[in-house]
Formats: sequence, structure tokens, C-alpha cells
Amino acid sequence: MQYHSGPTTNIPVSNELTGVIIGKQGEMVKFLQKKYNVNIYIPRNNDKSTQRMIELSANDPQNDNPTYITDATDAIKRLIKAA
Repeated sequence: MQYHSGPTTNIPVSNELTGVIIGKQGEMVKFLQKKYNVNIYIPRNNDKSTQRMIELSANDPQNDNPTYITDATDAIKRLIKAA
């Protein structure tokens, strides 16, 4: 699913670790979005799949700086590794 136009990236995350990225009351995902100026779309788990594809895209389609997405991706991967 394409959440925004412009550069995007998808990160496969197991259902068990999705909560680490979301954080308590969504605090972590809000922090990541603000810090890295990206949109993070985490789909609901509506099927029997064991993982979800988290989509990151530039927050401002007029300023599609791919380093925002790369930095946010790296931060999410560090969160997953630390969990």
C-alpha cells in the first residue's frame, strides 16, 4: 500500500515487535515521525500473517529527502534489534 507519493521504503516487522515501534499510546511512532520528518504507516493485523510491512514515506512530498527515510529506517532497525 502506498501511503504517500514520493520515495518510500517498507520494513518487514514481526507482529510481536510492532508494539515496540508504536510505543506506549503511540509515543514512539510519533517521536520517530517528528524527529525524522517522515510518515510511518503500520497496517492493522487483519490476517493470520506473522509480520507486517511498515511503510515509511517523506512527510513533505515537496521535499522528498531520501535521507529522512534512511535515517528513520535505521532507527527502527535499531529499536527492533534492541528489543
